[in-house]
Amino acid sequence: DYDFALRVPPNWIKPPSVSDTEARLKSPALIWMERYLGVEGAEDSTYVWNATIGKWTHDWLASILGKTESFIAFPPAETIAPRILAAAERKRAEVRELCRQSGRTIPDWWDSGWENALCLAQTLGRLLGAIEGWPWAVSEWRLEAQPIAVGEGRSLLLRGRADLLLGQTAAQPKSLSLPTLWIVDFKTGNKKSIKPTSKKKDDPLSPKVRKQILKADPSLQLGLYALAVKQLGAERVALSILSPVINRPEPQLHDDDFSECHAAF
Repeated sequence: DYDFALRVPPNWIKPPSVSDTEARLKSPALIWMERYLGVEGAEDSTYVWNATIGKWTHDWLASILGKTESFIAFPPAETIAPRILAAAERKRAEVRELCRQSGRTIPDWWDSGWENALCLAQTLGRLLGAIEGWPWAVSEWRLEAQPIAVGEGRSLLLRGRADLLLGQTAAQPKSLSLPTLWIVDFKTGNKKSIKPTSKKKDDPLSPKVRKQILKADPSLQLGLYALAVKQLGAERVALSILSPVINRPEPQLHDDDFSECHAAF
């Protein structure tokens, strides 16, 4: 029998998310057992806390735009920090109320984690506030499960949620059919730009991007999202990650930098 496969094809398998695709490259056996057999290892409390801080950070950044499924005007830079703080304070008030009802007080380690998440969110918020020339945005954009063409007549059935989409048009966009679309992925760790370094200015990026994808670099997820939004009408797609170590919020790659990645996908 082949490793990580079922003897008989199942009637239905839940479509993997874009993040699952990256995880499968890093730990194929673990992800296969978890997704298809329902077998999981013991929970690591350290990882859970880190994941919680990451989730809070993403939620508070999403609060900058509020809950919306379509493009709205990107808010003024001076309003971003207060909106993040208000979302963070709502979370703390919620937990304080739960503690009050149970006769407990919030422990110091919880406050420390909350402050860490707030610091990360505000740092990324300042980067967002420095973006110019992209007047329209939608946060937590959901990619419904659908086959995404990856070249050579093949497709991947994927679903996912992109942290932030930015549009560059005069009028408010009604769909993803835009001349230029920018996909931004938030990272709470010290992740550097996804743009490959090069000794020569004119060196093509495509071969280096392909290597990054095969190493399950964050550019893998963004590359798959680029294929998806182009299939949904976007003409040109810019891609970036934003992290605490990124100095300037700017496009780091474009969809044509993935021109040699079809075989990898």
